[in-house]
Amino acid sequence: MRDSELEADFPGLIDSMYEPKSQKDPNYNCVSFALGDLKNFWEDVRINGRRVPGYYWLDGVPDNTMPGWLKVFSTFGYHETDNAGIVLRRLVDQRA
Repeated sequence: MRDSELEADFPGLIDSMYEPKSQKDPNYNCVSFALGDLKNFWEDVRINGRRVPGYYWLDGVPDNTMPGWLKVFSTFGYHETDNAGIVLRRLVDQRA
């Protein structure tokens, strides 16, 4: 099923064979999903320097910056790759 609103936001989808896997959910947070922490809505949202209730961020971690995001993800077992720190890869227990 095509999603014109999604395609408007992400035009690269128009010519792809994507398939939505779930219904739209305003409570969905991709960071929460990636971290496996579905109890908190991860985003450092502040007004006049104060955190907005309903959003979660680690104390002492820089706000919406690359170092901040790296710290958040590394806390949950991700680590930097050789791709200039932009791509993170989760540590996987590889057992033979």
